[in-house]
Amino acid sequence: MKRILFLMILMIGFCNLTKADTIDYCHVHYNHVLRWDFGIYKGDYKITIDKATLHYNDSIQIYYYTDAPCNACESAILVQYKNMQAFISKKNNCYSIALKDLFNLGGNNMKEIPIFYQVSTNTKNAFQIFILVIH
Repeated sequence: MKRILFLMILMIGFCNLTKADTIDYCHVHYNHVLRWDFGIYKGDYKITIDKATLHYNDSIQIYYYTDAPCNACESAILVQYKNMQAFISKKNNCYSIALKDLFNLGGNNMKEIPIFYQVSTNTKNAFQIFILVIH
C-alpha cells in the first residue's frame, strides 16, 4: 500500500512539472533562415518584423508539421486582412509568402496580420497559427 501511495505522489508531482504536449508545431524562416519555431497551442503566437528593415524581395517560409498529416488532403496557408484573403499553397512542405504580396493585399498600413492554416478548401476549417506583426 505504501508503494502505491508513493507512486501516486511521484506521478502527481511529475505531472505538475511537465508542460503541455503539442503535436503540431511550426518553423518560420525569414529569407530562408530559421528565425522562429514554436508549438501550436492557441494561435496567439506573435512574430514581429521591423518595417524599417524590410526589403522588396523579402519573404517568410512556413513549415507546418503535425503527427497526423493527411497527404491526400489539400492544405494551404490563409492570410486574411479586413475583407480580403489570400491562399498560399504548399511546395515541398513549405508555404512561402512574399512580403510584397502581403502589402499588395492590405496596403502599407498593415500592422497585425493573422496567419491561418487550413486542411481542405473550406475556410471554416482554418485555424490561426500565428500573428505577423509589422511595426
